[in-house]
Amino acid sequence: EDVYRVVKAFTERGERIGPEATRFVQYLVREFERNGAKLTQTKKKEMEKLKSLIDDLNLKYIQNMNDFTKFLLLSEEELAGMPLEFLKDLEETDGKRKVLLTGYYVTPILEHCKVGSTRKQIAVAYGQKGGNQNVAILEKLVQIRHRLARLLGYSNYSDFAIEPRMPMTSRKV
Repeated sequence: EDVYRVVKAFTERGERIGPEATRFVQYLVREFERNGAKLTQTKKKEMEKLKSLIDDLNLKYIQNMNDFTKFLLLSEEELAGMPLEFLKDLEETDGKRKVLLTGYYVTPILEHCKVGSTRKQIAVAYGQKGGNQNVAILEKLVQIRHRLARLLGYSNYSDFAIEPRMPMTSRKV
């Protein structure tokens, strides 16, 4: 907070500095404010609570993705066009190949498999990774991120997320 007050006071004095230094100071002030430097103590505590919730939900989402153990059993005909080395790497079960729905297996199939229905089946199954648990987590994340953005003075989370980037507002995007 002390550093923010000193930097803010420096910018308000309007001293002449070079364009690079001006840009850096503007960036510094914006980052302090995006991290709650202008907020009251109670709002700062609320912001920290919201950030903690966001971190927890992000972690749960990632854990759900990593714990996902679903697989598909596909015949060699359904995997036409795949290199032999790839097929040898797949475990065989009941005359079919066990394809785990991880990026390691999914990406090559989507790129090389000649059977369109297999690519579609893999893409749909991979897209459902995490299932309804992650849908609920994403819905909570959207609400909490919106509350965080409103607390920091933004109209929505999109404006908060885009501000440091070139367009600076979601309206321009």
